[in-house]
Amino acid sequence: MSNDYLSTREAAKFLGVGTTSIKRWAEDGVLQCMKTAGGHRRFRRSDLLTFRSAKHQGEEAGPLSSLTTEQMDALDYGVIGFDDDGEVFAYNAFESSFTGFQRDEVLGMQVFTELIPCSNNSLVRARYDKAKAESSDLHHTMDYVFTYRMKPTPVRVELLREESTRTNWMLVHPQ
Repeated sequence: MSNDYLSTREAAKFLGVGTTSIKRWAEDGVLQCMKTAGGHRRFRRSDLLTFRSAKHQGEEAGPLSSLTTEQMDALDYGVIGFDDDGEVFAYNAFESSFTGFQRDEVLGMQVFTELIPCSNNSLVRARYDKAKAESSDLHHTMDYVFTYRMKPTPVRVELLREESTRTNWMLVHPQ
């Protein structure tokens, strides 16, 4: 795994807190992580920087739905937010630069049929549909290739759903 990902112990040291805090924040959804095949948590360095920045500014770091447009635009990966009907309501500057689509033209589009039809499949859309049907959160990370309106482009995507706000998120990390 690349050094963009930190273990629980490394994340705790990075943030200057104990491992118990890191685990609690991960379980509460306050701090995003992925789990290895062995069940160990891994934290993206960029997510930890965002979290630490919010803490230093006196803000309570929280779910993506709590970020302002400016905070989303400061992230070094793409963010696409959409509601349970698939309508896009958030599209950050990084994603706009990555795809060439302007935020204003994307907002209001249907994510799976108009914006990213190559993700309208069992690998991506079905995961969101299942989480919605089960009224549950979703956090799944996978390697993927986007092919719509661009040459085949490998990415790592994080598929997220916040049941408490009924919002869905796709985080796009170019590889």
